[in-house]
Amino acid sequence: IETYSGGTEVHSGTLAIGDNNTPSAQVAGNVQVDSGGTLAGIGTVLGSVTNNSTLDNNDPFLPTGLTIGGNYTQGALANLIIGITPTTATLLKVGGTASLAGTVTFAYASGTYNATSLTFLQSAGLGGTTFSTVANSTAVPTGFNQAVTYTATNANLVLSTPTPTPTP
Repeated sequence: IETYSGGTEVHSGTLAIGDNNTPSAQVAGNVQVDSGGTLAGIGTVLGSVTNNSTLDNNDPFLPTGLTIGGNYTQGALANLIIGITPTTATLLKVGGTASLAGTVTFAYASGTYNATSLTFLQSAGLGGTTFSTVANSTAVPTGFNQAVTYTATNANLVLSTPTPTPTP
């Protein structure tokens, strides 16, 4: 099935929308992810997504992950997982506004990293909300610090080298 319609609630387990064989897979309604559930894939939710558990957007070798046509709301105990390579972040595209809370977790692929800024969430507006916690599921590349910056519409991962402490 490439298109599924109706409201969807993920109580537990994983709902993967689309894969390499069906990247155009769609859910036509809204999706709610309850505690214990996971939403993943590379397809599209035409409605809005309320994430109270995990949105796994961790395929760092695909520059675009899930697309949400409506709004994205992440609860205080929820987690957004983003795949990172030395040159890309798996992008979560939100057609509406993104209301952020909870944790964003970066999963780093192996490779040689440079100081960079990578957009991992693109929306019509962030509405002044930010993630409470920035984490990583694999080690931050050696010699770098990670931080998240925000614009009016995007969230970006910034990898920077620490400023050395001057010696007297």
